[in-house]
Amino acid sequence: MFVYALRRLFISIPLLLLSSMIVYALVHFAGDPLRDLEGRNPAVPEAVLQARRVALGLDKPLVQQYWNWLTGVLRGELGLPGKGLGLSSELTTRPRGGGTATGRGRR
Repeated sequence: MFVYALRRLFISIPLLLLSSMIVYALVHFAGDPLRDLEGRNPAVPEAVLQARRVALGLDKPLVQQYWNWLTGVLRGELGLPGKGLGLSSELTTRPRGGGTATGRGRR
């Protein structure tokens, strides 16, 4: 039984890696995430859009973007930092109990 579980574990790792590559590529080819900012009134300057692409790492090749994302996920960096904290550290420092999805608490 142990050998079976170990074999299944070793099969699941490449499968998860391959599926994450496919999903990442599909999301990448869906288009520029900053595209909706281009047609705004007042117009967002192109220099601001380009600086935002650089800050998000969208100016790098797809393979490098995927590698940066994958290593971040493995380190527990699940999102952009808000107030100097990553999403994973914010989830661990939030107070627990009482709150609901709406933020009102139990009555």
